Amino acid sequence: MFPFTAVVGHDRLKTALILATLDPRLGGVLISGPRGTAKSTLARGLAELLPEQDARLVTLPLGTSEEQLIGTLDLEQALGNGSLAFQPGLLHRAHHGALYIDEVNLLPDTLVDQLLDVAASGINRIERDGISHEHPADFLLIGTMNPEEGELRPQLTDRFGLFMMLDDTFDAEQRMTIVERRLAYDRNPDAFRAEWQPRQQALRTRLDEARSRLPTVQLPAMLAREIAERCMQAGVEGVRADLCWQRAALAHAAWQQRSMVEQSDLDAVQALVLDHRRTRPPESSASNPPDEGSSTHSAGGAPERQRPTVERPDLDQQQSRNTDASGADHPQEHQAQAPSQGDDSGHAGDHGRLEAPATPTRVAMAEIQWPSAPRRTAPHHAGKPPAADRHGAHAGPSATRHGVETPRCSSFDRPRIHWPRTLMSAVRRQRPLSESLHHHPPRTNSSTLQCLLVDTSASGIDAHGATPIIAVLQSLLERAYRSRHEVMVLGFGGNGCHWLLEPQRAPRNPSPLLSRLHFGGGTPLREALATAQQRLARMAQRSPARHLQSWLITDGRSRDTIDALAWPGQLTVLDTEQARVPLGHCRHIAATLKAEYITTRALSAGSATNAFIPSSERHP
Repeated sequence: MFPFTAVVGHDRLKTALILATLDPRLGGVLISGPRGTAKSTLARGLAELLPEQDARLVTLPLGTSEEQLIGTLDLEQALGNGSLAFQPGLLHRAHHGALYIDEVNLLPDTLVDQLLDVAASGINRIERDGISHEHPADFLLIGTMNPEEGELRPQLTDRFGLFMMLDDTFDAEQRMTIVERRLAYDRNPDAFRAEWQPRQQALRTRLDEARSRLPTVQLPAMLAREIAERCMQAGVEGVRADLCWQRAALAHAAWQQRSMVEQSDLDAVQALVLDHRRTRPPESSASNPPDEGSSTHSAGGAPERQRPTVERPDLDQQQSRNTDASGADHPQEHQAQAPSQGDDSGHAGDHGRLEAPATPTRVAMAEIQWPSAPRRTAPHHAGKPPAADRHGAHAGPSATRHGVETPRCSSFDRPRIHWPRTLMSAVRRQRPLSESLHHHPPRTNSSTLQCLLVDTSASGIDAHGATPIIAVLQSLLERAYRSRHEVMVLGFGGNGCHWLLEPQRAPRNPSPLLSRLHFGGGTPLREALATAQQRLARMAQRSPARHLQSWLITDGRSRDTIDALAWPGQLTVLDTEQARVPLGHCRHIAATLKAEYITTRALSAGSATNAFIPSSERHP
């Protein structure tokens, strides 16, 4: 095993792992970063630093079943003498050690949630298959993930106490040292470990001293109040962040050989605790937040989970578009311009960046009415697989939309054998097991995700200063909250597109998100569609049963040319154009994407039943 102290760089990640080792109640560490950044090497190297002599690092494979994780019925004993006995799982083996999950974002959410519950309580309770059993499961949880291969839901990232986002920005000297040490280890692992043994032993000694000091470390009330206030400023949900921050600060003080927590301890662990929980950007980061997967970091060293503010500090230096802020006064001039390849998608309007009103204006949509579902009147074609129902379950073995085949269920959702019933049935009927099989009911994932693509260009504000897009967005968010749907919001305008809200349960109060919207610049429509389509495709591949519903909220005023895309799930283009002489670009976009089409005029007029126009009845 490659020595922990021999890894080059990553001092903050090493600190996070050390703190989690000092106090397993922190909830473990989630490490996110691209391939080849020593995520797995550091996680595995931590096994030699665990306090118990017989502690071991248990790896959770991707194909692990629920039975393998928590334990299940001992089939050998059941078939041998007919008695029911418990067969321990991976959680039992990880007791007093560490449980390492590589690519945790690719595990089923239910499996991740279950092991996080056990990691928090320290006890694995099993009530299944005729077995009632519990055993201690006190372990250090370490998860690694590559954000390019799929995201982990915020509800689950919040369960990890500490979070660290890595990048691969090594200088030339560091890269040379990394390669030199790796080659030396490959040539003679024993000699390499012996060379680093003194540093490993020194680290173990310091950890033992910190563990013995930790119970006596004190946290002043003044600093406890500061933690609470900073958590409120970050907009975190619940008080788990407060609890993790206090525990991390205590552990950091013990690691620094102090008996009292100081301000430096709070500052040292702030980013580790808040970066994956904050819903408001830190005050120090005020410009151009990076896209998902970018190596640009916040002041704390990792990108925020949400990017609710789209700043445009350089708009006054860019060329202006031929439309004014309302996007409606010069339709003839806009239409006369020759279509380009989106060269002006990042150009600002005449007003640069426009802030939305403090209170979102609902325009004429106070009586907005949303149809329960799009009305589909397209003819049924022979040989076309049945469409998904509203829960996302398919009647046939697979469903195809625009050439993308979605399997009926994942391997995790296949029927599982109910062994207690199977064994009892075989004994009672005196028949072979193959003729007495009983199965658990199939698992279904009835969750719905609403993906909202919001046009934040300058044309989003009309001549009267009203923002119909904000009114529509607020109505959609409130509707999703009432339906208990998950939502994610992508804003596009100015010089790019950014995720304003990562996938999570719809907020009860959308006003904080809406008040941070800024309108300005051009409309990078093609980039927004590609960004959302790629992410939704990954999500559909990971959770085939999840119902995906997307809304493209725009007035269609973009110079970008739009190509047909294989859109995962259902897509609706919501036309917010308010011009006296409408250009009708949204109708053409909907036809190109084979999406449903709806107008805010129809909704505000109360004609929701006729608002949707099926793709078969549209003409560009």
